Amino acid sequence: MKKFIFLICGILIGLFTQSQTILIDETKWFRKGPNCAYVISLGMAPSNPDVIYIGTFSGGVYKTIDGGETWIYCSTEILPQYEDSLNNSPTLPCWWYSDYYPVYDVAVHPQDENHLWIGIQERGLFESTNGGLSWQKANETLPDTLAVNLIEINQQNTDDIMLGTGKSFSGTCPSNGGMYRTFNGGVTWNLDEGLPNGNSYGITDIKRDPGDNEHIIIGISSAGEPGFPWGIKESYDNGNTWQTITDVFPFSEISIDPQNSLFWWGVGLTAWGDWWLFTSDDGGQNWNLYEGFEDPYRWVMSMYADADFNIYIERDPDEPDYTFSILKSPDNGISWFEVDKLSNKVSYLYGTIRLKNRCEAEASNTDNVYFGTYWGVFHSEDGGITTQIQNTNLMNSYIHDIEIHPKNSDIMYAAGNQGLWKSINGGLNWEYISQDHLTVVKCDPEHPDTIYFGGRRGLWRSFDGGQTYQKIVDTLGTISDIAINPEETNILYYKLGSVCKSTDYGDTWELIFSGTSYREIVMDPNHPDTLYLGEYRSTDGGDTWENCFDKLIMAVHPQNANIIYATNATYLGNTTVEVSYDWGESFQILAEYQNGPLPDYNIYCFRIYKENPDYLFYSTRNNKIFYSSDAGSNWQQLDGKYNTRVTDIIPFVNENKYYLATHGDGVWIYDTTYITEIDDNLDIKDDDYLKVSPNPFKNETKFTFNIKKSGIVNISIYNLQGRLIKTIVNENKTKGEYEIIWDGKDSCENDVNNGLYLVVRS
Repeated sequence: MKKFIFLICGILIGLFTQSQTILIDETKWFRKGPNCAYVISLGMAPSNPDVIYIGTFSGGVYKTIDGGETWIYCSTEILPQYEDSLNNSPTLPCWWYSDYYPVYDVAVHPQDENHLWIGIQERGLFESTNGGLSWQKANETLPDTLAVNLIEINQQNTDDIMLGTGKSFSGTCPSNGGMYRTFNGGVTWNLDEGLPNGNSYGITDIKRDPGDNEHIIIGISSAGEPGFPWGIKESYDNGNTWQTITDVFPFSEISIDPQNSLFWWGVGLTAWGDWWLFTSDDGGQNWNLYEGFEDPYRWVMSMYADADFNIYIERDPDEPDYTFSILKSPDNGISWFEVDKLSNKVSYLYGTIRLKNRCEAEASNTDNVYFGTYWGVFHSEDGGITTQIQNTNLMNSYIHDIEIHPKNSDIMYAAGNQGLWKSINGGLNWEYISQDHLTVVKCDPEHPDTIYFGGRRGLWRSFDGGQTYQKIVDTLGTISDIAINPEETNILYYKLGSVCKSTDYGDTWELIFSGTSYREIVMDPNHPDTLYLGEYRSTDGGDTWENCFDKLIMAVHPQNANIIYATNATYLGNTTVEVSYDWGESFQILAEYQNGPLPDYNIYCFRIYKENPDYLFYSTRNNKIFYSSDAGSNWQQLDGKYNTRVTDIIPFVNENKYYLATHGDGVWIYDTTYITEIDDNLDIKDDDYLKVSPNPFKNETKFTFNIKKSGIVNISIYNLQGRLIKTIVNENKTKGEYEIIWDGKDSCENDVNNGLYLVVRS
């Protein structure tokens, strides 16, 4: 009789080893989200509107071939990376965001969906002819440090391409700014000397008159001259000669009515530093403030007009609720409506959509429109009346904190710059809960469906695991941490610039401390009334505080309150892991790590594995995780292909399982039972077959088997050590096909441990 052996269930087997080295199988690292991306450019293929490319702030390029239903990560080979990202400040694109320079514009060839160009911030122009599978520099005649912000392809002559350059990330204009152009499809490029260039000039917009392809309009800015002397140039002979239209102030966006080429819309930067919406009825010679709003002086940050001259604008956040809006006018400014789901109460820094380069509608069906945002891609099929988020397979999410349900490890939360997500299957799928800018999420240890999450604009509470939630604290700063008393969960704390305490589950709050910038509240798990804030300690739940240390306290031993872990607190601090065995009277160094010029660039996140406190972990900003299995005597780097910028660690050492939050690359999980590729219907090419579905499974799975000849059939489950778990079938069967359900219980009707098992048919 034949014997078939199948791998049928993959959840977990503990591969814990007592040796110092944590054994890692590279194939068992995975990330399945949370799906999101910081999108700063978007380009639709004119020949196929289902093909769209997006450029991220520092995570490379993604592509869809099914109208945004799923996204494919394009090659990053040869795309410019930050040589030493730690030399940049956190306000610049660097390790804080990811590896790659921002992709500021994407342009797709009008007749070839696989031929595209991308403009890289201060690193030039790159081209792909195979849909992003590979890239090459467009041409060596362009400066290597060119800041390419705009790519305009002549639809009537695709060999004619103009590049708008000169705007750096910080808003200044590099010395090589100007308009560069090719007439031979990129074989050679030349700077247009007829337009202002160099000396801090930048090109802000390039438009062709819809009624006259030879008529080109160029927006120009200057960062180096007083009075904002530049505005708009135009040419009626395809750029051979140029004339000044206006030099009153620069315009960041210009749109021309295809039915009346003298009527223009523009977003202009006034001499007072305000961004206002203007109109012109004489081809840009004179401009008037658009007064169709109740408050025409409220800033308009960006604008986009589709082929039917539907106008989209972004109005700036306004007090008191800092709500920004994407508005659309289908009738040339007579009426406006708010585009669905694209308004949010977030910070000024992350609230802007910036429609230029990030919004595009299909030319032949302008109801089909896409928006690239800080929260990924939104798609509308009705011109913005309704939108749906389309982020499947986008992995550019910035996660600060992860939390696992204390009574069900399949339930996880991830909080980050782009919002809050929840997974109910161990990180395989994620559901978007909130799009607020968040830094921390915590579960009530006694009532874990009660969660608290906080960030840049406040603190929220949910009693039903995130299905519904309410804001319980409104702040202008960023909440960096939340702590909950495990013995009396009505008592909780949050850390802003100061620390506040609640004794009624967050309904009311009192200020208990101010004066430290350290981001974490450390609660002694042995004595929850003992709290640490950087150099300070309180032993009465925050009523009084004492400046006890010249260290920043990072953690307390889960079984011994006298053992305290800290890092150094000098200006160039966060470079040591130190321990005190006498409640902080003295400290000794366990580890030193320094790889950056500022404190936060070194040791960032410190965690103790509470089941075995000899295991210590700390993350770095760009060099992965280091761990010790002997209470800090020896340290090693945790192996794996996970992203280097780890912001939070949840270790389950005994189960050989790790959860990591990363800044720009989602949540990474190490799970020895994760199967990268498995057929849900394992099949044998024979009439005697056995199928298992689903596989892996959670609650139950179905065996389908066929026999050619009558006889005794035995199907049994074994663990990987060869021990019999349960016999499913052991009886005489006649010829035919059969089905049987296994509920995951052993022969004693106990639930089997999570793990890998073998099914043997004989």
